[in-house]
Amino acid sequence: MALKRNWYTIYAAAFLLASAAQSLAAPIVEGMPPRALTDPKSIVSRPLPGAAPVPIADLFFTRGGIDDAIWIPHANAVAITTNLTGRFNLWTVPADGGFPFQLTQSDDRQFGMTASPDGKWIAFQSDKGGTDVYDLYATPAAGGAVVDLTNTPDVDEEDGVFSPDGSLLAFTRRPKAESAVNIAVMEFATRQVRQLALCLTSSYSAPLREAGSWLALPP
Repeated sequence: MALKRNWYTIYAAAFLLASAAQSLAAPIVEGMPPRALTDPKSIVSRPLPGAAPVPIADLFFTRGGIDDAIWIPHANAVAITTNLTGRFNLWTVPADGGFPFQLTQSDDRQFGMTASPDGKWIAFQSDKGGTDVYDLYATPAAGGAVVDLTNTPDVDEEDGVFSPDGSLLAFTRRPKAESAVNIAVMEFATRQVRQLALCLTSSYSAPLREAGSWLALPP
């Protein structure tokens, strides 16, 4: 009886091997099998009874607003601040189009960007907890850890702008307890800050403009 079962097993195995050999010997068809093209006019949307027309504004709606935007030198990209995820953080977008890449994450608003001339760094300003006392920060344009450049909880620093060689960062500086706004310059490599001028106005908020070794201040 055991011998008879063994013969059945051998016959079954031989049959499976023969079937596999026939499958392997069959010609292989490369590419997708031919099929008829779909007539575009035959495609229709399923009607939804009671549906109202779509408002024109909804057709142009984009999630998230853009608060700031700058070109990144030598990177073929634009840096923006947008609340795409609910908070105004820094993102980069390819200049030839594409989905943005998030550079920073914070619950606090980040804006006031300036890019280093070599395109490697983006400096920006942000406060903590809505205090309106801003620090200056920097992040690699290619992505990486955010650096707090000033880290002064009682001093407001805003409107940063790089020098043409990228070695200096000029900005406005105002102690929280004072009304006068100062102009200061930071050595970007060492974070050393020196004060240059006193503007004597609490309403000064226009950004600085660099030109060679000079800073142009709006009247």
